[in-house]
Amino acid sequence: MQKLAWAGAPTGDEELEELVRIADRLKACDRLQADWLDTRSDEQYKVGRQALIDAADQLENENASLRAESSKAVRQIRDLPERYSDYKSRKSPTAFRSDPVSSAIEGALAFILRNFQFRYVNIFDYLFEYSKGRHRKVDLMICHLVNYDWPIAGGTPTLTSIPKQIELMAQISVLTSGRVHCFVPFDPFKQIAFDLGEWPYYSPLEEVVRAVAEKGFLGVKLYPTMGFQAYGNSGRSPEFWNRDWIPAVLRRPDINVRLDGALKSLYEWCASNGVPIMAHSARSNSPTPDFEDLSGAKGWQEAVRCFPGLRVNFGHFGETSPIEKGTDRAKSFMSLMNTHAGRHLYADSGYFTEAVSRPQELTAILRTLFESTRGKGSAALAQRFLYGTDWEMIVLEGGGVKNYLKDFEQIFSILDQDPNLGAQGKLSDRFFSANAANYLGIHPGDPNRTRLETFYGRSRITHVGWMPKVDRCCGQRMIARKQ
Repeated sequence: MQKLAWAGAPTGDEELEELVRIADRLKACDRLQADWLDTRSDEQYKVGRQALIDAADQLENENASLRAESSKAVRQIRDLPERYSDYKSRKSPTAFRSDPVSSAIEGALAFILRNFQFRYVNIFDYLFEYSKGRHRKVDLMICHLVNYDWPIAGGTPTLTSIPKQIELMAQISVLTSGRVHCFVPFDPFKQIAFDLGEWPYYSPLEEVVRAVAEKGFLGVKLYPTMGFQAYGNSGRSPEFWNRDWIPAVLRRPDINVRLDGALKSLYEWCASNGVPIMAHSARSNSPTPDFEDLSGAKGWQEAVRCFPGLRVNFGHFGETSPIEKGTDRAKSFMSLMNTHAGRHLYADSGYFTEAVSRPQELTAILRTLFESTRGKGSAALAQRFLYGTDWEMIVLEGGGVKNYLKDFEQIFSILDQDPNLGAQGKLSDRFFSANAANYLGIHPGDPNRTRLETFYGRSRITHVGWMPKVDRCCGQRMIARKQ
């Protein structure tokens, strides 16, 4: 997939050139904006579709007899409509919904095709398609960049560098008038490589500071399953990082200490400047099973002990499938919230696909979790759990996830009827809005809010849709707005 996308997806330079070219016209003419979206999305869809067809042809030519799954994939590729508008409007065939293999292929194709699109197109697709709630729409979309260069790519960067991606997302924040903001990635391995003189291009920490201070970025994204614990790496043997895919310059006797040193610098700066951190907390997307547990609560317990008041959201709440895999990891993160040092710890519902597939069971599980902390005041889960999607990854699950917001609305309309779940105010308002505003630190006077106001002024953004809604609502401050 990487080979296909890198050959056909627009580069950061191409995207920036396009956005700069149309910026003034976007502000002046909504019809032109729609025409541009239609034209560009169709062009890139055709590039992706043709790349998939070429790959299918090659697969058939090189394999006289394909496995059943491969044959299905080839057929579904060939059945892709010629135009993007037709692809977006078609409904999943009934056969796909009843056949897990076909459904999985449909999701994989959607994910691959998404990677051929301009980011601006993807953002509008999200805002249009994933705002299909009964009462709520998305007012503020938070994107998270990732950086895997050193853990799994031998230090080889992506075709569009992180600094270029930062510039691109900053421009998108401007063009959407603050409706879209981003988190900047931090890779402690790359920071170590920079400190050692092995990565001469830029300091990852300095790039984090620049993105947050100057480019409208709201926080920092960490991905512990790439090979580091949130803190306390020095307690592990350096042999733990003796992996073939980790560059030789990082397989050193002090790698454990250096990881904590890089993270310490980040945490001190974040804590001093009110900058939130988004951390992948599920046991997934790791180059080796040994690294999966690095995303657990143990490392964060040490981090908040050493840096009390650190503002962290545990993405996926420890596990994306609480029905199938249980809630032990979620409970371990909840225990960290019930301390003074953990007063700014949160968790989100990113990639909770069981909201779509098994809503009644998920409702019961969430009720139990809320009930278990209802007497803990501001530390109750009702004050710390917030809405998340993990889009675009969730498109892997197929077309049904377009009802993600609507299904979560239904779940919380049921939970709203129980006054004993610990919510200060209406539980659904906390989940969809107030808790996110608190975590992000976007209330008047918060450091993030002050930085955003400076960014908006410098960018000549005069109206930001979410801002007056946050300001109007003292306790129930809206992110996903209620109509």
